[in-house]
Amino acid sequence: MVREPALPREVAEGLEPGAILLALGAGAALLGALRPGPAGGAVLSLGDHETVVRLTRQSLIDAVKGYAEEDCLLTRPDMRAILRDRALSRGIFIVRGDGVLASTGREAHPIAGLVPEFDASDPESLAAALSRATRAAFVTASRARDRVALFARGQEIPLS
Repeated sequence: MVREPALPREVAEGLEPGAILLALGAGAALLGALRPGPAGGAVLSLGDHETVVRLTRQSLIDAVKGYAEEDCLLTRPDMRAILRDRALSRGIFIVRGDGVLASTGREAHPIAGLVPEFDASDPESLAAALSRATRAAFVTASRARDRVALFARGQEIPLS
């Protein structure tokens, strides 16, 4: 049986049971969909979605805009397909704490010092920066490091 990683209490409080394992599974699927190469990756935020939306901006057409909430669960194969397709164009995927994919195609931008500096080409740097500014967990799929990682409160959370 796979156990959920230990998250800081203020991050875990906003997540449904099993949501982090679901997001890590989605991260693994994204890693498989990414183009080979030294750069690139995908970032999935989980929880505290209103704050993450405020700290990001829409850069691509939102693939889930207009969908009914019950159709946007990460457990649905069509939502996994959207994640895989959108991973090729990069961007941040925003997932609510209950596992509903709320937005796709977003990018971070520093807002009056709210988001610490980050390397936009490195999904792990971006996730660490955004996790310092929010109560969200962030799952990254990094092609350069060929791994899935988890961040909360600015720190990488061990997966084993």
